[in-house]
Amino acid sequence: MATFNNLYHATEAIKHVLETRIIPAPGNVIAGPPPDNAITIEELRVSLLWVNEQAGHKNDGYIRNPDGTSSPPPASLSLFVLITGYGEDPETNSAGAHRLIGEVLRIFHSEPHIELPIPALPSNSGRGRISLSLVPLTPDLMEKLFSPLQIKHRPFLLYEVGPVQLVSRLAATPVSPVVAPGGVVLTGPSIATPPRIARLVPNSLAEGGYLRIDGAFSSPVDAVWIGTRKFVTGGFDVIEPGRSLGLKLPTAGPGAIEPGTHRVSVMSGKVGSEPADLRVVPAGTWSVDGPKALSVAKGALFKLEGQGLASATQVYLWPDSGIFAPSDVHRVGGLTVTPTSVEFTVPNLLPGDYRCSVELTLGASVPLQFTPFVSVEIRA
Repeated sequence: MATFNNLYHATEAIKHVLETRIIPAPGNVIAGPPPDNAITIEELRVSLLWVNEQAGHKNDGYIRNPDGTSSPPPASLSLFVLITGYGEDPETNSAGAHRLIGEVLRIFHSEPHIELPIPALPSNSGRGRISLSLVPLTPDLMEKLFSPLQIKHRPFLLYEVGPVQLVSRLAATPVSPVVAPGGVVLTGPSIATPPRIARLVPNSLAEGGYLRIDGAFSSPVDAVWIGTRKFVTGGFDVIEPGRSLGLKLPTAGPGAIEPGTHRVSVMSGKVGSEPADLRVVPAGTWSVDGPKALSVAKGALFKLEGQGLASATQVYLWPDSGIFAPSDVHRVGGLTVTPTSVEFTVPNLLPGDYRCSVELTLGASVPLQFTPFVSVEIRA
């Protein structure tokens, strides 16, 4: 692609290549229409027939200049150039004309590009590269070329030349800062951090029990999904913003959660968490609800609520990070027991996160049973 201040300079570049590359050189290379009269010298005529605007550049925008101004886009054109050849006299006309036409073909077939500027044409305004492509001809096209010119047929070539950009005469816009005052401000879509469920407390729960959902919620949670049931704001508790939610499982109505395995997820706006599996067992099965308190001090009374707890005998506590020795498991007796609760005094343990399960004695012939564990932080 080459830019020009003067459209004639594109034709002048073609004329210069023909003058300097053809050996022996023709008598004349003239940028102009085919002659009306007989020619008495070997000659080439370079005629601009018509110009088309390149469709792909019709909507080009302003061009940013290094000094901060913006220039209007140039007109991007394709030139159709007719090159005709002539011999010295009527007797040798064909020989000379055919030789010249062959030389033109040879040059632009080997080197179909012209690089600008050309040192020998200091006044030429061209900058860049133009390409020449031979246009395939048909009898119909040939008639349309020579009939309007009202001349006899001559040996000729038709080339499409471009892209030629004619520089606009409109004034450049005033200088404007490259960066807006105050810096660059990017707007538009942004990546939202999805909510993340760390654990369900507990992950196995009796119908109608209380489920605690721990995780990382960078944005307020708008909805909790349990299977196909959706619970919106007001239908669940925010135990601690950004960290923990709570929900009592409905046992009646369209939102009732029946026994089985359900996938639990939370939504913040239009972004949802990865689901976690919750197992729901029939009502009355021994289980402990998720504690509404995330932490409890050692030495304090701690009450676990649930179902089927009348046979509770002990509570077991062990570190959430895992058991590395038998001494890591702590048994707590002296419970205050009802069918729906167990209350005990938190032992003197190192601060940290612990798992807690209730032991149930159902009879001499029945193995000891344990509730699914729940999690709580024990603080000093």
